[in-house]
Amino acid sequence: MERMRPLLLEPGDSLLVTSDIEDTVLRYGELSTRTGIPGDQLVLSFMSSLPLPRYQPLGPGESRWLGAVATELWAPVFWIPEEIAQRMPVGDSEAEGGIRGESDDEWSARIALHMVLAGLYVPEDGTFLDVPAALGVDLEDEKTAERVQDWLEGHVDEELDALDPSPLWTPKSGDVDTAGVYFSLRDTWDDLFALSRYIGFDSVLRILDEITTRADEISVETAKEAASYAVTLARLVAAEIGDVDFEAILSDAEANISVSTSTEEVLGFALPELVAALIESRDHYRERANQVVASGNAAVSTADSPAEKPSARQIAARRTTE
Repeated sequence: MERMRPLLLEPGDSLLVTSDIEDTVLRYGELSTRTGIPGDQLVLSFMSSLPLPRYQPLGPGESRWLGAVATELWAPVFWIPEEIAQRMPVGDSEAEGGIRGESDDEWSARIALHMVLAGLYVPEDGTFLDVPAALGVDLEDEKTAERVQDWLEGHVDEELDALDPSPLWTPKSGDVDTAGVYFSLRDTWDDLFALSRYIGFDSVLRILDEITTRADEISVETAKEAASYAVTLARLVAAEIGDVDFEAILSDAEANISVSTSTEEVLGFALPELVAALIESRDHYRERANQVVASGNAAVSTADSPAEKPSARQIAARRTTE
């Protein structure tokens, strides 16, 4: 039975490279609440609009989603075949032996691209394939859901053990296989990463600009809360860049926000250095983000579909011309 269902995304939302970092952060908390999967077992990355459960090697007899709510585990992200879920090798001259495993950003982008190419996510209506239903297990049936819940809790069920979602993850195009998805992403990685960071840093700047615009009407408590939130988002955007100087600026901003006693101090004392650093970081990625928009490179153009909402590339195009 093929059934498509919505999960946190809206019609028109792109899956590969989020167009709204705030929405993605909110989805991170909501996905944990819905599924019962702790936040530290979810991957938050702005390379995917949907946070993803973290796949780690399991020992003999271990259950991956122990304690999770069975009825909420229907989406493809909970049914990633092992050959796709494992972290792939990435060449890195700074890594020991010149090879490392994929980062959270790289892994999230690859899984998102897989889902789109396999038709497991449809951007036009923001829906995902109900994988268990496609495999003959209907989680909307109460008795079936109870059986799957028992299985998740460690009860032996050879039929459920034998379920294989791998065929569902096959790209729709016969010209692309699992290795092809990996190499397509590697070929376009720098562009995709630059686009996501451009969108991320620009979004944080817009939040800070909103504080400035409303300075006369908001309390110091509101200004400090909004500024602290912006710093948190900036830290998430910069997490995989590894810029020690930028991290120091973020820490200084946090400390200065905490001791500010007026909205004017927040704006005039706590934030100026951070704003300057954010502008510099955003503009560092501007040219490459423009190139992504102009060229419509393979991975993005393959994953994008006509949609009611603007895609990440369209948003970037608007921002880079401002």
